[in-house]
Amino acid sequence: MKKPSAIILLGALLLITPQLQSCNILPSISQQQINPKLSPEELQQLASAITVKIIGGEAGGSGPIIRKVGSTYTVVTNQLVLQAVQGTSKYRIDAGKIVKNIRIQTSDGLDYPATIVKGENINFQDKDLGLLEFNADRTYDVGTFAKPDVALKPGEKVWAAGFPAESATPSSIVTTGEISLIPNQALEQGYQLGYTNPIQNGMSGGPIINGQGDVIGFNGRHGNPLFGDPFVYAD
Repeated sequence: MKKPSAIILLGALLLITPQLQSCNILPSISQQQINPKLSPEELQQLASAITVKIIGGEAGGSGPIIRKVGSTYTVVTNQLVLQAVQGTSKYRIDAGKIVKNIRIQTSDGLDYPATIVKGENINFQDKDLGLLEFNADRTYDVGTFAKPDVALKPGEKVWAAGFPAESATPSSIVTTGEISLIPNQALEQGYQLGYTNPIQNGMSGGPIINGQGDVIGFNGRHGNPLFGDPFVYAD
């Protein structure tokens, strides 16, 4: 199958909000921004504020905070990121149970132990998505999702955030680009959004936000991978 040439740098997961809202653990995941008229600088700050770094052993990735209940925060990332951090993490004992030593680093540079969320009420239908939780006594910004009826279109500006693996600074970066392609049907694992933002290794799972400051997807596969063919339709 020939690659769609319009996917310039990478394919990404197109966030289908009802799929996340159908999980009982996330009953009210999205609230619209009170002030949708955000400047590019404010959008960059927002994208950076909701993005956390996911660390496990020698592996890492990124993801946005999408929910807060009490002191518990929920983070979405790619399933591929979760598999990587689990595979390289050491074990620790927590309440008598052996768990993987996975950590979340927030925008202020603090680290928190994290656990992968599992359960019968979580079903992403083979999409490249997964959830983590961490507890913190500090207040962190929470991302919002666009309404399901919001239409994305090629040429629309988007901002993508994440933590580059080889960056000299411990903070996240935010890149600017635009939507380049939205195929009529999804590729394997739910990929259905092409965009031009430059993305580095380690930014996988980080949020893509639109001009209203709402999360519309997550950094996913590169358009020119070193191996394999990511451009296969789900059917």
